[in-house]
Order: sequence, then structure tokens, then C-alpha cells
Amino acid sequence: MKPLPFTPYEPAIWSTARVPRDYLISDGKNKFSVPFDLIGEDVDIRLTEKTVEVFFHGSRVASHPRSAAQLREPVVRFEHMPLAHQKYLSYSAEEFQAWAGGMRT
Repeated sequence: MKPLPFTPYEPAIWSTARVPRDYLISDGKNKFSVPFDLIGEDVDIRLTEKTVEVFFHGSRVASHPRSAAQLREPVVRFEHMPLAHQKYLSYSAEEFQAWAGGMRT
């Protein structure tokens, strides 16, 4: 007989979804980001008790820890966002105030 595997078997649920414009897929309870360049593409989703994995053409493109509780905000990775969204999040309150102070009516 062969020895048992080092990691125990983990049951998973597989599904397919089309990535919406907000690049967030759902496990039925929470939302998770995928790379924005997959908007409009069909992806495979693998759900386990503790993980959400997203595959595109057989390659894993996203992996997130899965929460048993319903979260208020989606789980988003910075690198999944378009550059414009990344830039917006990098601004500070002082930068917005300086920009607003430069406006003339």
C-alpha cells in the first residue's frame, strides 16, 4: 500500500461565472476581486471551506481566504484594480484639499 497524502482531502464546489464590470465574483455570501482585465470573461470558481480560487483557462488568477461570516465590504486585492483605481486609492486627504484649493469658480 502507498502512504497517505500529506494533506487531507478537501471537498470543493466548482462553478462558472462571467466576470462583471466591477470585477467582483460572489460565493453567494461575499464578493471577491479578480483581475480587472477579465471583465466579460467566463472563469471557473473553486470554493472550499476556507478558500475561494478563480481560474481562467486552467490557470489560477485569484485566491482569497473565505469567510464564514457575511462581510460588509468585498475582499479586493490592490493588484486586481485598474491603474486609475489604484491611483485614486493612493491619494491622501491633503492632496484632495490642495487640488480643490486650486479650483477657480
